[in-house]
Amino acid sequence: MLQKTLNRPARCATLLGAMTVRKTYAILAAAALFGAGFLCAWVFPRGNMEPSRLSTPRPDRAEHPRAPAQPDRLTTDEVSQLMSTRPSDISIGDFYVAVEKLDDAGRLAMLSHIDEMPPCMEKMMFRGLLIFAWSQHSPSTLVAYAEKAPKGQERDQMIFMGLGQWAKKDPARVLAWIGEKEQGGAYASKLDQYRTSLVNGWASTSPADALAYVRSLPANTPHERSMMADRMGAVVGQMANAGDIAGALALVESADDKTQRDRMRSALIWPWSSMAPAAAVQWASQVEADERAGPLNNAFNNWARKDSAAALQWADALPEADTSRARLLEQAAREYARADVDAAGAWLDAQPPSAGRDATLKGFVDAAANEDPAGAIVWAQTASTPEAAAQLQRAVMEKWIRIDPASARAYLDAPNAFTPDEAAQFRKELEKSAQ
Repeated sequence: MLQKTLNRPARCATLLGAMTVRKTYAILAAAALFGAGFLCAWVFPRGNMEPSRLSTPRPDRAEHPRAPAQPDRLTTDEVSQLMSTRPSDISIGDFYVAVEKLDDAGRLAMLSHIDEMPPCMEKMMFRGLLIFAWSQHSPSTLVAYAEKAPKGQERDQMIFMGLGQWAKKDPARVLAWIGEKEQGGAYASKLDQYRTSLVNGWASTSPADALAYVRSLPANTPHERSMMADRMGAVVGQMANAGDIAGALALVESADDKTQRDRMRSALIWPWSSMAPAAAVQWASQVEADERAGPLNNAFNNWARKDSAAALQWADALPEADTSRARLLEQAAREYARADVDAAGAWLDAQPPSAGRDATLKGFVDAAANEDPAGAIVWAQTASTPEAAAQLQRAVMEKWIRIDPASARAYLDAPNAFTPDEAAQFRKELEKSAQ
């Protein structure tokens, strides 16, 4: 446990110990929503997907282990059998690899298996993964299938996904398909989204042609101008994804409309900062003051996650008058403490009392509180003013009550950093949380 004494600060961070870097699979929390499954296919590289672990291993698998590069997968038949009995035994990787091999008839059969499953997280996940695989391999038939489905969100999402993938392979056919829908009223409310799906897919393979198409569309009404901004952003984002940062920047800088410029910057900054965060942050910091907060925050957050020490040094070098300095210091310190709490603590110890150090301390303490809230409270005492220290200590205690009420109560029942009145108030909060 981290116990920081004020007369020996430099050695105190080491007592907290290295924080565990947790892999969080946010997509699992969203599994109840259609589409969560196909998002997983983007998030998890197929080679790293863990195969299923059945309760009774097959002898041939145990006797003939395979190299890690070729994980032992369930067959498509095994996946189908388990879906009705033990769906939780099927991993994301097993299911996706199985459905990726299917033809259209096999996909329809697999959809029938999924529909027969009782309501559960896996059912929504499997359906989303199957639709994603279908869009990758045969997007035009997915669109045709979706057109026959009942109207609703699921149908719309299948069409949007299918059109985006289809446009990568045959944008002319997608244009023709959209043209056919323009002739009838049944699809009128979705035409804007269909065109946006077309642009997203088309721009990934031919951004110049997609850009020419976007510029050919009307932009007379506020709605049309808003759609134009979204589609220009899609083109810029795909250019950045392909590594054409210079071309994407040129498009951004050529925009006269503020809404269009903002959306293009947002689309550019995420892929750019994922590839070259320092360069993206430096560019974002030069954006006009009234427009830079969004791109700078997004770029800097990516940098802080990738190289928190470098990001922290950059933020610390900003002028004290810079209104973004405190926020960036806090974010970098939070990520630094998550990655290497000892190094982050040593950096803090070397800083003289100042508003900048307090901002850094705030991020550090927030991260440290997840692992050692008692130690984080002691660290909070090193803020430059009693008021700042008290505020940080209260924030840690409130988080502690949320994440581990039992140990929070034990801390409050023993001699602690709070006044009797403050401790009594926290006990009341504990009582409320227990109700």
